[in-house]
This record gives sequence, structure tokens and C-alpha cells, in this order.
Amino acid sequence: MTQQSDSLTAAILQFVDEVNRGDAPAALAHFTDDVVIVMDLPPYRLEGAGAGLQWLQMMGGNAAKLGTTAVALHPAAPRRVEADETTGYCILPGKLTMDGPAAHLTAEGELTMAARFVGGGWKFCAMTWAGGAPA
Repeated sequence: MTQQSDSLTAAILQFVDEVNRGDAPAALAHFTDDVVIVMDLPPYRLEGAGAGLQWLQMMGGNAAKLGTTAVALHPAAPRRVEADETTGYCILPGKLTMDGPAAHLTAEGELTMAARFVGGGWKFCAMTWAGGAPA
């Protein structure tokens, strides 16, 4: 891997950790104002400056609906990382766990990120999650 791909991977893992810890302000700071998020919850596509917050709220609402209180992504080694001085792309497989008093669910999938190197750091301009339904 190159230094740029290593730094992109580190930024994505930091983002995942911030989401897992519930640190919304830190996690949301990673998104660009024109981010596009594609996920497995309706309306399936979110876009723009408020998309990250809307995504987190939808994830929380879905967790509550399923009877879970803790959602975490446990990433594996990246399947693919491409990065240069200005843009980056990463496919990160992982296991999503959703735990709570009413349910213990898991789903395997892949988090895919597209990024831009802005102001000395990576900002995510696209994010997708693809995988099976939690079971």
C-alpha cells in the first residue's frame, strides 16, 4: 500500500470507531457537503450537507425498531484501497452487530467509501453499505 492509501484506510477506521462510540459530531465532520450515501434503509439514497446526520438518525430509528440499542461495525482488512494525492476509494468488509435486550442481530457486508483529500485530511464524498439483512 502507499502512504496515501494507508492514510485513507486510517481515516475510514477512525470514522467507523467514532460511529461505533456514538460520537456523531466527530463522525459527521468526515463528510463533504455534497456527500451521497446509499444504504439498505428507505429512501436508500441520501445526499447533501444533512445526509450524514439523516443517516445516523435513520440507523438509530432502525435499531430501535429492531429492539436493539447498540450498533457496531467490526471491520476486516480492506478488500481494495486506491488513493492518490487528491482522491481515494476503499472497499471495507465487515460484520455489523446490533445488540439489545430484545435482539442480537448480525449482518455481513461491505462499506465502500469514495473520498477527497481536502485541507490535509480525507473527507468522504460517497458511502455505501451493501450486505445481507440483519438476522
